[in-house]
Amino acid sequence: MRKSLRLVLIASIAYAAAIYLIRGFLPDSIPTTLTFLVLPLGLLAVIFYVDLHFRARVPSPTQLPLNQSTRSLGHEVQLLTKRIEVATHSSTDYYEKIVLGRMKELMVEKASIETGVAVDDVRKILSDPRLARGFLRNDALYNLLYTRSISRGKDRRNMLAKLTDLIEDWKA
Repeated sequence: MRKSLRLVLIASIAYAAAIYLIRGFLPDSIPTTLTFLVLPLGLLAVIFYVDLHFRARVPSPTQLPLNQSTRSLGHEVQLLTKRIEVATHSSTDYYEKIVLGRMKELMVEKASIETGVAVDDVRKILSDPRLARGFLRNDALYNLLYTRSISRGKDRRNMLAKLTDLIEDWKA
């Protein structure tokens, strides 16, 4: 962008100097519109085309971080903390879809790590209520993850704390 602006500035200065120097030497028989408007604009368009054509062929260097994930763990914790705070007083649908959905995903990841089964396979098993109960082998964990809850406020926060502890302690 700066190179193009610099090119425009240089072309403008050259154009002004050419008008100042050449205007007095040209005879009146040459049309001034063609000389001072059309030819310089055409020349400027050609200069821009050539400039952009050569710069477009050279890719700009990009450096991607090698070992950095798109979201940090701290960001994920903050996001989940905000969701839990909102969920303590929100509707049951928000609690079940957003917060319990994220807790189920955490359980899927934990179960995949513990059992060595692929994440998609664990997700399929845990999505089926009959298979999930047998896979988890923990009725309290199953009930907190899959039964509808009507509690709010401090009770809901306590349920999430208990659910977090159960997910953390779960072993295959």
